[in-house]
Amino acid sequence: MMGIDKVTSSLDAEKSAKFAASIREAATKMKAYPDIFGISYRTGVKKSGISLLSNPVYNDATRTIPNGYLVYIKELVSGDFSSSEKKNYKNWAINVYKVEFVEDATYTYNCHFYGWYMQSIHTSERLWLNNPSIYWESGLYYEVPEKEGEVVLYYDSSDFWYYKCWHSARRINSNQYVSKWGPGCLVKHTPTNVPEEYGKSRKYYKRYSPTIDGPLLTSSSGTYSIDLLPPGYSVTWSLSDSYYAQNCMTVDANGSCTITCASNRDMDNATLTATLHYNGHVATTATKTIHAYSGFKATYDWTDPNNKQSLDYPYIIYRQSSHKGQGLNINSPNLINATVTYDGDMVPTRWVYDNYNGYINVSFDSDTRAQAFVITVNCEAGEYRIIVLNQARSYSLSTGMDGDNLNVSIGNENSDALAQKYSSVGVQASAEELEWTLEVYDTVNSRMVYSGKVMSTETSINTSGWTPGIYVVRATLGDNALSKKILIK
Repeated sequence: MMGIDKVTSSLDAEKSAKFAASIREAATKMKAYPDIFGISYRTGVKKSGISLLSNPVYNDATRTIPNGYLVYIKELVSGDFSSSEKKNYKNWAINVYKVEFVEDATYTYNCHFYGWYMQSIHTSERLWLNNPSIYWESGLYYEVPEKEGEVVLYYDSSDFWYYKCWHSARRINSNQYVSKWGPGCLVKHTPTNVPEEYGKSRKYYKRYSPTIDGPLLTSSSGTYSIDLLPPGYSVTWSLSDSYYAQNCMTVDANGSCTITCASNRDMDNATLTATLHYNGHVATTATKTIHAYSGFKATYDWTDPNNKQSLDYPYIIYRQSSHKGQGLNINSPNLINATVTYDGDMVPTRWVYDNYNGYINVSFDSDTRAQAFVITVNCEAGEYRIIVLNQARSYSLSTGMDGDNLNVSIGNENSDALAQKYSSVGVQASAEELEWTLEVYDTVNSRMVYSGKVMSTETSINTSGWTPGIYVVRATLGDNALSKKILIK
């Protein structure tokens, strides 16, 4: 490795020597005191005759890091490098150290701000950070082997302390780091190819980002733990569902928690939170959305905007036969890591099962026949069937009197037969969603006495005041027209 006292090829020997002296002065100021821009500072080398170190002016400020703690930073007010000074810094870094140039020299930010603050928060700000120790002392980062490192800390091996931590870098791979050299350039370099004043020892750190292991849905009991708990960290648990938190959650001595499904109460979309502590600080938190219930729950939604449904299992789903390419979305925690198969008369044109997110999307072509499509789900809670029935274009009209009330109902005989067949597997059929027009005519007086839209399979009309006689009941469903006579006394 070449030292900073080596002259550059772009400057003559005298100017290069003065430039190297000015770099050493800057390094001395940074090492002598944590606040390198204090009113007084110790230095054994005065500025050289060549103007390469400007006089920066800063304001003190604070910023919040991701786990809520403050870092003390400095915002540059004035006194940044001139374009010629930036050019000299660039030439020195490239020609002496053979590094890959990334950004110009500037007093606005330094290595610690780039290595720690900008690594943990996406920001356009550029600030000067003297003391990065809160990042590992609060547990936001933890020490790891070199191959796992995200941030590299250079230090004096004789005394590891924050003011002896001369330099920070980001690790790209085992042979390439990116760092800003004090007020100098941002460069890519090998691990050891840095100014010797930065120290020869290195520590490696990684952002602590734990996740919660455990089931999304529990039908009996589920155990939850943190996927990674480094030495010195501890965990506490909380649950957004107050009933389950008080009555159904226990915390084990090893740091995991167990949630038992209540026999008289379901839990849906509750948030389980793990709070990680380190060195008396809250290092970070992890959350997971969980459910607890027995049986099977699902919601259904047709992708065709003309036939939207949002139903809960276990209802049979009716499909309009004329809708080509109509898709059905099914969402259920029970579908996560389940075994799912399908069969039946209808052949899907599209079938997607996402066992990680608990999601099914299935589409069919148009068909006028009465058909069934059966999805069988084997999950922790047992075996369940989701049934889709294709509505055939074959309807029946029924009428009857109950006192003064005329009861009218319409049915799809073939679909009803299929529904009856699959009811034997314990699935309840929902009312078929239809929209049809009902008209009633008085044949004696040749006039229409009733007309209206019906949104279900049956309706009732009060006939008090109607003239006794023969009436015609007419139902219209799209292209289908059905009629029936009835005597009203």
